[in-house]
Amino acid sequence: MSFEDDLKKEVRSFFRTQWEVTDGKVIPEPDSIGLGNKAKKLDIAILYADMAESTNLVDGYKPLYAAEIYKSFLHTCCKIIRRNGGELVSFDGDRIMGAFIGDGKNSAAAKCALNIKWGITSIVQSEHDEYYKGKGITINYSAGIDSGDHHVIRTGIRGGNDLVWVGKAANYAAKLSNHNWSPYHSIISNRVYSKLNDGSKYDGDGKNMWIQEYSNEINESVYKSSYHWKAT
Repeated sequence: MSFEDDLKKEVRSFFRTQWEVTDGKVIPEPDSIGLGNKAKKLDIAILYADMAESTNLVDGYKPLYAAEIYKSFLHTCCKIIRRNGGELVSFDGDRIMGAFIGDGKNSAAAKCALNIKWGITSIVQSEHDEYYKGKGITINYSAGIDSGDHHVIRTGIRGGNDLVWVGKAANYAAKLSNHNWSPYHSIISNRVYSKLNDGSKYDGDGKNMWIQEYSNEINESVYKSSYHWKAT
């Protein structure tokens, strides 16, 4: 069979083979889903944290300085996502995607975003400024969160494949992370906000930590916050 015939056969099967969909209760590992038309359906909250103005960083500074910023940003986000019960599911350059599952997923994801604000401003930026003595950049980023059903599929070929998260929330969370609303670095959808517990909605004085705003990225009202919350 020629390469063309083989490729046609494989692609044809994607369109014509019946999907096998099972409900998931945990974040899947890549090898838990087959490469055929198999999917796991999960109700999850997705957090995207994305550095802003990274093109200016790589264009205007030495590569290894940019690497220090990337490593510090992504490492801090990873640790805080895990600390809040989330799973690390995707990296894309200077962007990281975390997934939260379970009854408290929306509140955990929102708290995580506020923890990330603390981590970036109080640790990453502070350590950067201590070493570079006023030189370098002010790190800017956004964390976007949305929630809903996703179908998780495994795509690629044997020896080179990964999980893909198919659902509106992953797409919307990524779009929300495109906003440059500094100092409002945490942005959540209406769907997330409506399910927040009081601990993730109000500060210690009972004031709402979230302000309503309209997002042209997803064409609906969302909520943003400038608060930071120390991770413990």
